[in-house]
Amino acid sequence: MKIGKQIKQEREKQQITTAVLAKNSGVSTYMIKLVETKNQNASVKLLEKIANALGCELIINLKTK
Repeated sequence: MKIGKQIKQEREKQQITTAVLAKNSGVSTYMIKLVETKNQNASVKLLEKIANALGCELIINLKTK
């Protein structure tokens, strides 16, 4: 599952808006929406901010092609 979809699912599970997530993470609402819907390339630092605001741990798995 794509990271954007995971972020959106967790945000909706917690019943918080993109605006609240943006405020809590220090990331713009626009960027949150891009990551959630367009799978916008996001830095690890940005993903960590979002994960922390959701109370989640960011885990990165590498897979061979």
